Amino acid sequence: MAAGAYDRLLAAVRAAPPSAGESAVVAIDGRAGAGKSTLAARLARELAVPVVEMDALYGGWDGLQRGSELLVDAVLAPLAESGRAAVPRYDWIAESWGEPTELSRPPLVIVEGVGAGAPRAAAYTALLVWLELGAAERRRRAIARDGRALAEHWEMWARQEERYLAAADTPSRAGLALDGGALDAPAPDSQPA
Repeated sequence: MAAGAYDRLLAAVRAAPPSAGESAVVAIDGRAGAGKSTLAARLARELAVPVVEMDALYGGWDGLQRGSELLVDAVLAPLAESGRAAVPRYDWIAESWGEPTELSRPPLVIVEGVGAGAPRAAAYTALLVWLELGAAERRRRAIARDGRALAEHWEMWARQEERYLAAADTPSRAGLALDGGALDAPAPDSQPA
C-alpha cells in the first residue's frame, strides 16, 4: 500500500474512539481476496492489537450471515457490556467449533473479513474500512491463498457476498475506502525475506 494511504489509515485507526465499551473497534471489510487479512495483520503487528477474523465465525462455507450475527452477539455486544468476549472459533479442517479465544479489555481490536462491516455491528464500530479490488484479481489471490477448497466454493461464496452487500451497502458506509491492489506493493518499512 502506498505510504501516504497507509499513513492516513494508521492515523485514523490510532484516532478511533472507544466504541464497544472501552475498546475501539476497527472493521476491515471487502470481498474475498481483497486484502483484508493482509492489511489487518500489518496493522495488528504495528499496533500490537488483537484481530478477530470473520473466517473463525462463519461456521462453514454457507455461514456469512451467521458469522456477522455471531460477531455482534458473541463478540461486540459482550465486549461493550463487560469488556470481555469469548470469540467463537470454527475449525475448517475438523468442520466443527473449537474452543473460543478470550478477548479481555483490548484498547483497540481489529475485525477483518466479509461481514465485519455488517449494519448490526455499526453501533460498536469506531472505523469501517472498505477494501476494493477487481473480481479477477480477488479470485486469483484467494485461490492462491486457500487453494482448491476455495475454488470449489467460490461461486456460492460470491452469491453470499452479493446478498450481504445488497443488504448492508457496506462500501457507501465506510469511513475509508482503499485500493486492495496496492497491498501487493511491499510496505515501506518491510524487509526482504
